Amino acid sequence: MKRFILLILPLLLISSCAEMKKPPAIVTAYIIEIPEEAGKMMTVYIKISNEENMGSIEIYNGDILIATFKKSGYLSFPAPFGTVRLTIVVYDSLGRISDTVSLQTFKTYDLSPPKVEMKVTPESPIPGDTVTVNVEAEDSESGIVEKHLYLNQEEVNIPYSFTAQAGVYKFTAWAVNNAGLRSSSSKKLIVSDPNDTISPSVDVVYPGIVQPYENFDIFVTATDNTGLRNIKLEDLGGVETVQVSGKLATVRFTRTADIGDYHFKVDVEDMSGNVASKEGTIEVRENKPPSVSINLSSDSPEVGEEVEITAVVEDDTGVKEVRFYVDSSLISIDMIPPYTASWIAEKGIHKIKVVAVDNEGLEGSAEVGIAVEEEDKEPPSILFSCPDVVILGEPVTFYAVVTDNVGVEGVIFKFEGNGFLEEKKASNLSTVYYTSISFPSTGTYSVVIEARDVNGNEASVTSYFEVKLEEEIKPPRIVNMSVVPSVVNKGEYIHVTVSAEDDT
Repeated sequence: MKRFILLILPLLLISSCAEMKKPPAIVTAYIIEIPEEAGKMMTVYIKISNEENMGSIEIYNGDILIATFKKSGYLSFPAPFGTVRLTIVVYDSLGRISDTVSLQTFKTYDLSPPKVEMKVTPESPIPGDTVTVNVEAEDSESGIVEKHLYLNQEEVNIPYSFTAQAGVYKFTAWAVNNAGLRSSSSKKLIVSDPNDTISPSVDVVYPGIVQPYENFDIFVTATDNTGLRNIKLEDLGGVETVQVSGKLATVRFTRTADIGDYHFKVDVEDMSGNVASKEGTIEVRENKPPSVSINLSSDSPEVGEEVEITAVVEDDTGVKEVRFYVDSSLISIDMIPPYTASWIAEKGIHKIKVVAVDNEGLEGSAEVGIAVEEEDKEPPSILFSCPDVVILGEPVTFYAVVTDNVGVEGVIFKFEGNGFLEEKKASNLSTVYYTSISFPSTGTYSVVIEARDVNGNEASVTSYFEVKLEEEIKPPRIVNMSVVPSVVNKGEYIHVTVSAEDDT
């Protein structure tokens, strides 16, 4: 009997301990609300049986542990980024996996750019110090995928160390998160030399006279042995400051002013705080553009002839330059009076223009037209048919057709023979030139026809004829003659119709 009782008691003890240590198990697990943006708090509800035997609850996104809890119920944690696959793992009090369950898959988005910060050590360096610049980037939603550091727009390593010199260092850092969002941070590091007491050198260029209410420029050029910080211009309108860097800088200030004197002051500061100043005054008043007139050495030059163009310019502020144009093409610029230019004439009609610029930039101009023709060297053309015989003492008319490319100025008939000599100026009907004459004695005579055009070109023809008694021969008589057309151009055909009669 005793043996039986001893055997039953251990079995009861083992059974009772098993009931007390039942493993925890997931009864229910679901997401309360699916977030859209990564990093936002999300909540899942988890119900565990035998929770008194539970050690912890771990929540994984894939293989990555994202949250740990000691109790079940409504559990909140930041939503992971991207495609999310949550797995809930329950551990017993001895740290052993007791149960797991996977929840629905969803996707979140990172809508916030990363945070970027630069750290410079030391913060206020002096020349000779070793300076280190580091970039710290943070993105709690999706994480940092890349970061960069630039010095004066050139990429450098992270961290970046260098030996400081007097001047301005412009750093820019930027980072990109896994969502592709980018943010940046800029920092200007000014290094000055505490031992520098030399002020910058300053040069200011500005006009002496300007027009009221029109823009004018003041140029400031500064140099410094250690580096420049800023250039300021102060006038009645206030102060304008331009940040500069390096040992050389040029800044242009554009202003307008009312009639009167415009006063200004320029201050240039270097990296060590040394300042150099300059002041100036500009006269503001009404100004008229230059007056211009043109004189030409020839108003009607021939092709190839050199034409001298003279510009007469007047201006109360002084002439800066005079520009000469032919057909809109610049041929010369003259800055010293007398203002002249030369041009080789080309055939055609041309426009000569002169533009004068005064010391305030105002322009005045004048234009003239000029026609250039080729030199005429072509003589007149003479068409003449001389009679073989004329009758002694009877008037006879001699005809010649004379043409020219530019125009006939005059025609002369010269008769000579047997001591007879007579010169007669011809009359004309269009291109037909004629004259009448009678001869005092029989014999052989010559007739010379001389023609001259308007440009002085000459031509002549010579013919011979006999003067006889009427009983010896009576030549035919011209009754009528017509010429068509009455006005011709060079190269055109002329139609001459002649009617004649003869006693025989």
